[in-house]
Amino acid sequence: MLDDVFMYAGVTTNYYLKRDKEVVRNVLATPCALFGFVGSDALGESPIDDLWTRQLDPIISVSGQQLRFALACADTAQAYDKVVAKIRANAPLNVGTAYPNTVKRIMNSLGLQYNIDPICVQAGGIESLPWQLPDQCDVIVEQILSGDSMSANCLRTIMDGLEPVVLMQIGPGGRDE
Repeated sequence: MLDDVFMYAGVTTNYYLKRDKEVVRNVLATPCALFGFVGSDALGESPIDDLWTRQLDPIISVSGQQLRFALACADTAQAYDKVVAKIRANAPLNVGTAYPNTVKRIMNSLGLQYNIDPICVQAGGIESLPWQLPDQCDVIVEQILSGDSMSANCLRTIMDGLEPVVLMQIGPGGRDE
């Protein structure tokens, strides 16, 4: 889906540019792979020992929008007020996401309490969770470029730019640069 968004392109079989969460394992399983490229989102969700990484640049769309994580709730006054009240009271937010490791890192860095119900960890359809499971999912943490998908799904962005998605160079060997 987002492969056409990236501003980088592979030129030989030793270069890869993919977004799926198994890309790290796929790159390392390819005998001819000297290194590959992966988004920091996939790397964060599929950690592998004995892997060297080098951070390159933020992933930018062809229109110049940066791929990043945002936190959103259902676009109703009741849902928004509930989330704001929980944040002010330091009460746990129930989070839906496809990126549980990223959510843990983001929420901890913000000092926010959170719960990630296993029913709210999905690979797709995250935008519908606050509407389908309002008791289990107060907010979602999802990747956005423009925010149009959030708006189209009647979601209200509460915090934008929580963490950028960065292009990472990876390879076998365990030497970070």
